[in-house]
Amino acid sequence: MSETIHAIALLWFGDPNARFAKFFAIAGVALIAAPWWQPVLQQLAVRYLGIPDPLLANADSAMFWSGWVFVVIALVLYIWIKRLQTQEKKVTT
Repeated sequence: MSETIHAIALLWFGDPNARFAKFFAIAGVALIAAPWWQPVLQQLAVRYLGIPDPLLANADSAMFWSGWVFVVIALVLYIWIKRLQTQEKKVTT
C-alpha cells in the first residue's frame, strides 16, 4: 500500500521519468471532464468569437472517449517506466 502511495506521489510531484505519463493523465482527465467545462467555452466562443454553435455541438462524446484513451496511454507509460526502473535496479544490485 505504501509503495502505491509513493508511486502516485512520484507521478504527481515529479519523477523525471514519469513526466510524459503525467502530461497524458492530466490531459485525459481534462477531456473526460469536458461535459462540465465545454458548455461554458462553447458559449464564450459563440458570443465573443462568432463561431457557429452547430460546429461545437457534437464534440462532447469525442472528447470524453479521447480523454479515456489519454488516461490509458498514461497508465501504460507509467507502468512501463516503473517496470524498466525495477529491472535496472535488479541489474545494478
